Amino acid sequence: MYASFIADEDRKGDNADFALFKLGAQCKKALNHHFSALPQTRTELLNTSLELGCCSISGYPVSKGTNKSGQLSSEIYSFRGVAAKATTYEKLGLDPSANIIVHYDRSRAVYPGTLQPFPGPALRGVSGGAIFSWPKEHALSDDWSIPSLVGIFHTYHKDEGLAVGSLLMPYIATIGLMQMKGGQA
Repeated sequence: MYASFIADEDRKGDNADFALFKLGAQCKKALNHHFSALPQTRTELLNTSLELGCCSISGYPVSKGTNKSGQLSSEIYSFRGVAAKATTYEKLGLDPSANIIVHYDRSRAVYPGTLQPFPGPALRGVSGGAIFSWPKEHALSDDWSIPSLVGIFHTYHKDEGLAVGSLLMPYIATIGLMQMKGGQA
């Protein structure tokens, strides 16, 4: 499910997995300056998330953010976990053809280089971050040219240790519908 809204609308308590809003020209220019799109060869459109194994969620956690003279910034972090099985989707009432659930318990985080315990940041603020899928034979790799973008993260269930996102297909379908209706995405 998605929602479309104007930037100052209060969306707390919404039941939407993702929201779309139009960016102003200045914001688009700033984003294009700092980010570049992944090539299509680095994305994977899945019909189900039940066949995923190891996944990483990458984004900018609020706890690592700074505000210097009105400029907000944060370091990028990646959180790795194992994709959930069908019973977890049933428990949360989510559809694996639209959603991705990744087991991630912050208290069990380890430093990738040594696998020693590491106090990782919280997932707060990472909403909208990328979810990547790692091939089984590269589950512990740190070579970021290997994984494929498969979804977008949106919700963390801290008590259950579950990170939830949406597969890319619903985004693409929504953008296509908006373009058909005469809007721009």
